[in-house]
Amino acid sequence: IINRPDRGCFGETVEFSVDNAPGSVSWNFNGPVTTNTTVGRRVQVTFVGAGPLSFSVTIATDDCTGVFRDQIMVASCVQTPGEGEQAVNTATIYPNPVPRRTVLDFGEELLAPATVVVYNMNQNQIASYPVAAYTRRLELSLEDQPAGVYLVQIIQPGQPLHTLRMLKL
Repeated sequence: IINRPDRGCFGETVEFSVDNAPGSVSWNFNGPVTTNTTVGRRVQVTFVGAGPLSFSVTIATDDCTGVFRDQIMVASCVQTPGEGEQAVNTATIYPNPVPRRTVLDFGEELLAPATVVVYNMNQNQIASYPVAAYTRRLELSLEDQPAGVYLVQIIQPGQPLHTLRMLKL
């Protein structure tokens, strides 16, 4: 039995594992992740960006080798304060990691005006964007900012505060 998440969230660390596998086990990941190892029945994977993650696990015994391949989606995830857990929201940031500019896609047109605020990890506000109703996408610029993790908050009156993480290269 291969245990893996159905989807991932940027910044999250999860375990991929194989139960009851005879022989040796090796993993291959192609996508926005770092791993603690690629050999063994259990591997820790940290999602370092958003996008598709393809992976394979190879199980080899003395006379037989089997390969299982699959793919999951890693998304920017939204945390609503007070919930204490992450939930995937329709809002995404791409590309993430961010080279210089990125797009915040709300997933659907906003029904009311909003404000998008970008903070660095020192909790300093580095940008604020007013967003008109019926907007679907917003381009964000991090050209003048150093590499690091940034928080993007989507603020709409009467709605829960949504925060997404992005990584600037």
